[in-house]
Amino acid sequence: MSFRAVIFTALFFSFSSVATYAETPWALGASAGLTHYNLENKDVRALLDFAGIDVDLEENDAGLKVWGTYQLNEFVVFEAQWLDLGEAGIDAVGDNDKSAELGVNAEGLNLSVLLQAEVATNTDFFIKFGAFDWDLTVSGADRDSSGADLSYGLGISHKRQWLLIKGEYESLDMDGLRVDFLSVGAGVTF
Repeated sequence: MSFRAVIFTALFFSFSSVATYAETPWALGASAGLTHYNLENKDVRALLDFAGIDVDLEENDAGLKVWGTYQLNEFVVFEAQWLDLGEAGIDAVGDNDKSAELGVNAEGLNLSVLLQAEVATNTDFFIKFGAFDWDLTVSGADRDSSGADLSYGLGISHKRQWLLIKGEYESLDMDGLRVDFLSVGAGVTF
């Protein structure tokens, strides 16, 4: 974990230790799901077709995340999560039978504020907005990039005694590359 991520996390948890709404305001958990890297660009695709280069995109992979939340009140929840968004693949073959294979992998720390409303007993619908501190690695080209961009999403959660179950959609931006993440997970409250 980078020094920047450690500082980001420390500031988040020191800020979130304000007042408590729930009897068990903290939760820790993990989620898994499907990631989709939005690599398709029609202008680039037309140029590659014109140049005689056939490109095969593998935009979907499995993603994982570990998350922690703090419920400030009935409507506001703070969330910190570490995400590994899997890897997208790009295979290119030209007219001269030369080929290239690239892999794109993203991971990072996401800090979000969730605004929630109860839709049924112990079940909440939420929307979330946050900041994603990301690292992007392109294998096959030996290129790395990092930065921070906005994230947003929505989901539903259900709490049963000490168990918290979540399903959510998140969209994470990394300098113009958008990754969509659809996940389900479970955690414990304390």
